[in-house]
Amino acid sequence: MNKFCVLLQAGGGIGFSQLIIALLSIGFFVLMFFALRGLMLWYWKVNTIVSNQTAQTELLKRQNFLIEQQTELLRGFKTQLGDNATDYNKDV
Repeated sequence: MNKFCVLLQAGGGIGFSQLIIALLSIGFFVLMFFALRGLMLWYWKVNTIVSNQTAQTELLKRQNFLIEQQTELLRGFKTQLGDNATDYNKDV
């Protein structure tokens, strides 16, 4: 410990008490950050927003799957109809 103090004094004149104060200050701000972070997330309802976005993503995946099935079904009908099928997507 004595060598550490000598290195601190020789390195820039920072005293051991100043180092302790700096470390305690950093620790205090880290604790305050995490304490206030929970409050801010609750206030802005971030957890609710994230859960809603997750639900929307699942619904969009299901919708995409159903559209793909519908497209395959319509392609099958068009193939069965052959030349009698009308392509309504064709630009006239």
